[in-house]
Amino acid sequence: MKKILLLVLGISIGVSAAFSQEPCKMKKGRPGQRGEMKGKHRPNPQQLMHDLQFTPEQRSAAKAIHEEQKKKMDELSLQQNITVKEFNDKKTAIRKAQVEQFNKLLTKEQKEKTIAMKAEKASKRDALKNEKLERLKTKIGLTEKQVAQIKELNQNSTSQVEKIKNNDQFNDQEKHMKIKAIVEKNKAARKDIFTPAQQKQIEALKENKGNHQREAKIKK
Repeated sequence: MKKILLLVLGISIGVSAAFSQEPCKMKKGRPGQRGEMKGKHRPNPQQLMHDLQFTPEQRSAAKAIHEEQKKKMDELSLQQNITVKEFNDKKTAIRKAQVEQFNKLLTKEQKEKTIAMKAEKASKRDALKNEKLERLKTKIGLTEKQVAQIKELNQNSTSQVEKIKNNDQFNDQEKHMKIKAIVEKNKAARKDIFTPAQQKQIEALKENKGNHQREAKIKK
């Protein structure tokens, strides 16, 4: 059951966003909270409900769950005499309760589909990483040893991130900060793999990419 809840987490929260007309903004006066959620990281809720073939009854129930969660979050935001950790702990508890409610909405087939969707997403993500690594290998002349070192580093980082995500001892904010630290550590470790000349080439590639992005924005 715990495994199913973890797999459904992203699906359920994404679906609830379908009924929210307000962006996920940070409340003023609460240091340590995350800011506004960028849309590109949020799954398309309507598409998710379509993929899981939600019935009208499930859609209605999902809307009710979202409204209940929003009410609890609004009430939580008014509690000024609590610490940032207490706030984030309660926020995480509300989100977990929402996941449990959504889990009860799903049929066995829908739960199995969430597992398949997650596996497919992970497969595509790994394939994209390998494609990027192969392109980088060609552009800056990585050796086979360097490629193997980077792949091992990525695998270790992914394993660490998954452990953090599945650790119920941390609230969502703590998980976010720990995962961010793992990502930064990965970046630092990658630099030790590259030669000074390769590192300069990487910086040049980043600068060139940034220039192209700025030019594209100006043209728009």
